[in-house]
This record gives sequence, structure tokens and C-alpha cells, in this order.
Amino acid sequence: QLGDIAGVRGVRPHRLRHTFIQRCIDKGMSIQDVMKAVRHASISTTEEYYIANMRRTKEEYGRVFN
Repeated sequence: QLGDIAGVRGVRPHRLRHTFIQRCIDKGMSIQDVMKAVRHASISTTEEYYIANMRRTKEEYGRVFN
């Protein structure tokens, strides 16, 4: 609803949470600190974001340098 008020469509709390986690990873925050910040119960949940980030980075390097 707040996204609609602000004129930004499709914004949901989970999407904002995901974006926050991704920004923390991009800025070099440790996996333990990200886990604490978003209150994940298990490190494996947070690791999924790091794995996805590594995959995205690898694909981007491949696109740029191949």
C-alpha cells in the first residue's frame, strides 16, 4: 500500500527485505552480520543469497569478458 501511495508499483515487504539483503552483500557485509540483521534462524537461509549473488557475478563477468 505504501508503494502505491508513493507511486511505486509492485513493492512488497518481502521484496524490500530481499533488496536490503542484496545491498548488504554487495557492500561486503559478512554473512554472519547479514544473518543477524535480517534475523534469519539459520545461516543456510542467508547463504542462499550469497550463492545467488556469486552466480549473478559469474554470469556478469562471463557476459563482459567473453
